[in-house]
Amino acid sequence: SNQYRDFINAKDVARGMIKAMEEMPDKPVNLCSGKGVKIKEIAEIIQLYLPQTAIEYKDLDIVLGPDKKVMSNPYIEPEIDLNTGIGETIEWNKK
Repeated sequence: SNQYRDFINAKDVARGMIKAMEEMPDKPVNLCSGKGVKIKEIAEIIQLYLPQTAIEYKDLDIVLGPDKKVMSNPYIEPEIDLNTGIGETIEWNKK
């Protein structure tokens, strides 16, 4: 599948929200990565952690966060990459 989505780790969003509230509390902010990631890539990463998981592809509309006010100065750079975030989520879900 050639579908793309914009993903950002919730921890990075929380840090970005705190930073934005401290530095510009009266301005709207869109915290996103600004990078499209193939849904197929997400499914393949999940399958590395959970090999028994079957992948089923369906076409959906493209949803990307706008590149305006992407997490960069005066905000923060995302610290948690996609693989790490998916792994943490899967491990958390196993508890």
